[in-house]
Amino acid sequence: MSEQPMQKPCLIETGQGFSVLYNERFLYSKYNPANAILRTIEKLNIKENTLVLCFSPVLFYGLTELIYKLPKNCFILALECDENLYNFSLSHYENILSIIKKENKNLTQIFSYEFCPTIRSFSKIFDEEKLFKLGNFKRCITLNFSAGTNFKTVQYDTFTKLADDFISTFWKNRITLIKMGRLYAKNIFKNIIENTKAEPLIKNSVKQNIIVFGAGPSLDNIAPQIKKYADNYFIISVDASTIPLLKHGIIPDRIIAVESQIANEKSFIGLKNSKIPLIADLTSRTNIINVTGGDKYFFLSEYAKLNFLDRLKSANLVNFSIPPVGSVGLAAMEIALFLRYSEDTKIFFCGLDFCFEVGKTHCKESSHITSLLNSTNRIKTCENLDSSFQNNSFFCKGKDGKTKVCNSTLLGYAKLFSARYSMKKNIFDIGDVGIDIGSRYCSVEEMIQNTQSDITSNEFNHYKNDELSLLRKTNKFYETELNALKKIKAMLTGKDKTEDKLLEKLLIEREYLYLHFPDAHLGLKMERSFLKRIRAELDFFIKDIEARIQNN
Repeated sequence: MSEQPMQKPCLIETGQGFSVLYNERFLYSKYNPANAILRTIEKLNIKENTLVLCFSPVLFYGLTELIYKLPKNCFILALECDENLYNFSLSHYENILSIIKKENKNLTQIFSYEFCPTIRSFSKIFDEEKLFKLGNFKRCITLNFSAGTNFKTVQYDTFTKLADDFISTFWKNRITLIKMGRLYAKNIFKNIIENTKAEPLIKNSVKQNIIVFGAGPSLDNIAPQIKKYADNYFIISVDASTIPLLKHGIIPDRIIAVESQIANEKSFIGLKNSKIPLIADLTSRTNIINVTGGDKYFFLSEYAKLNFLDRLKSANLVNFSIPPVGSVGLAAMEIALFLRYSEDTKIFFCGLDFCFEVGKTHCKESSHITSLLNSTNRIKTCENLDSSFQNNSFFCKGKDGKTKVCNSTLLGYAKLFSARYSMKKNIFDIGDVGIDIGSRYCSVEEMIQNTQSDITSNEFNHYKNDELSLLRKTNKFYETELNALKKIKAMLTGKDKTEDKLLEKLLIEREYLYLHFPDAHLGLKMERSFLKRIRAELDFFIKDIEARIQNN
């Protein structure tokens, strides 16, 4: 039986205004169309810094009342998923705009109406550079402006969840940048000179099937089963899982390092002169780069959308970059996908559990467990109970059916892992514990049996950097940055009277000077207080870059 064509929305006059009939359903009351939304808005208690999502506004009843009720630093984002309703609403939208603009000239700063048919289109709207320059949103509330939401209930519910997740993630990332932004830039300036002695990462250069090892508890069960067959695979290990793998007799083909702080160095105790090649983030701690004595490769985690990082890539100082995934395990997956020869090349992973047993956060022999054992005494237990019972920790069920501990950070990584990799071809989870992240499970026996025909020699295509050419480019980049910083300093101290437009241009290209300011997400401010804080940062980076040039 053929489907009946969808009815187009039409206005229906009632005793107290107009309603809309669509698909044999009234979107407003037949008796008092505006009453329900007006009563809802009247009861609202909207706090400052709130993003208000208005779903399916259609006739825009209540919009003016909502705008007048908005406190400071709030924004109304009206969304419509249904194309028929969106097209129908446009004429009413123009009418309401003309009425509001007579009393509010800055309407674009507090209100926007968007057609949003898919989750992807919603994600594009939620671009942090655009959205968070409209306000310091700390929370989100949603309003159903009509019964039009009933036609796309799941979609609107998803939008609500995504908006909450986006705001939460944004502020977590901001806190990270406030704490780490300056260190990231400092490490990049140190590591780009090391990059001149490194080899480039080559896309599609690994023909073997790949195993990615995280440092989660599942490694303890899986590594002994793989030991005999390890030479048949290209082994990628995160920094913390390298020593445990070596204890099991498995020598990784590559170690991944992304940590920028000193805590990372503990994972490299026992690896000195091991000759295991290292793939390091340019933001990672410089002290670990040459520990193993093996070949080194660099990539860049684009920890924020910065002109500074774009200039690094334009100067050909970076040949591979990844989005800000946050976790070394996710970074290892990004690199595995980059290196694998084709989609037919299989990637297996374990130790990426995103949960743990009470008191045991990592696999045996990892630096985290070793540190706990070394500090154990009659008073202090060898179990990491603090991590198990933090405020943001909760219990969940693992793939083995047993109760595990998770927290908001690990859950965030798990969701990101699932979103980025669960639908990719030929990616298999061989971990026997951990939470289900949507990837196809594959036992070790099945992995070994089904990949025997795929086995190739331990191939890895090598290309050497032109060290002299790269050194020239690096020195030129250093000199450009040093001259610019000195120019900015002269302008801010009054020794250079160049116009402000040049100062603004120089600062926009060097966000590392202020990225870690608490208010930096609102963009560069050419205000005296903001510029004074930038002035305080200049000497730190000038001295650091001068040291790099002298050491060359």
